Amino acid sequence: MSDDSIIKNSSMLLAYLGGLGWGSAYFYGWGVSAYYGFPWWYVGVGPDNIARSLFHAISLMAIFIIAWGVGILLFFLVKQKARIHDLSFLRLFLAAVLFFIPIVIEFSLLTESFLWELFFIILLVALCLSVGMRFYSKLMPVICFTQLSWVRRHCFTIVM
Repeated sequence: MSDDSIIKNSSMLLAYLGGLGWGSAYFYGWGVSAYYGFPWWYVGVGPDNIARSLFHAISLMAIFIIAWGVGILLFFLVKQKARIHDLSFLRLFLAAVLFFIPIVIEFSLLTESFLWELFFIILLVALCLSVGMRFYSKLMPVICFTQLSWVRRHCFTIVM
């Protein structure tokens, strides 16, 4: 994978994380409405609720952009020092944790306290997935999604 494709793929991830930030803001609003007992469709009513949702969305997007920049910097620093193949288990584990961590964040926002049990369960699930995929992936042949001819022909449509 070239440096250019790595940056493009991480930019797609950044777009996903931006959407996740907006979604988190609205989940926060829905959680507040459920906590205080008023209907969820009142969340966006009034300038203070809209401003609060925008603040949460923009602050989460800023955190994601900073984390993305630090991640790209660390990636290029590590790439110079070590072979990427040696780090594949760690990358797989971190990808699994990043895939499941929004569940912990959303439930923590809704319950107004950090759910350590759920966090450790997600770490355990991510570890099991990483070990399973690392050691038993030869038993499960999977073609890369981007190598399918249908995907290559309709790539622009899929992205849009």
